[in-house]
Amino acid sequence: MSTLTFTEKEKRALVALIQEQMDTHLSRFPFARYPVYPLKEWRRLLCDPDVITPPLLKQILGWTFGGWQRKDLYSAQSSVVRTIIKLWPEFIKKMPPTPGDILQFWEERLTDWTNGFQAVSFLLHLIHPISLFWLNSLMSTKSPKKLM
Repeated sequence: MSTLTFTEKEKRALVALIQEQMDTHLSRFPFARYPVYPLKEWRRLLCDPDVITPPLLKQILGWTFGGWQRKDLYSAQSSVVRTIIKLWPEFIKKMPPTPGDILQFWEERLTDWTNGFQAVSFLLHLIHPISLFWLNSLMSTKSPKKLM
């Protein structure tokens, strides 16, 4: 097996090339719209859903729609957020035990399941971070019509 050997000058040139490519690709992602820092705190708070206030829930759901830095969400997204906030007491009273039950709870109550699914899957990710694997398998078995 052969190995590659680089001079210091070649190593620096390679690092500069990689950094340039990384910067080009990373600059396309809207980090300001989706900051990572609140996610750990929201996960911690969602361990006790009773402490989630309507303004905090609005902030959490706004994040998933890219509304972190925006004053207002689109009408359809705002409607989903308002409905989830309104139904939050019922949700925490029932607190469905599994990811599937959580999705079913919200699917039965949200009329706009396209935006609703986005919001609920984000909440599900915060409540049950491991359930992303489950969610991926669920999406592969559900028909696209059911998700829309």
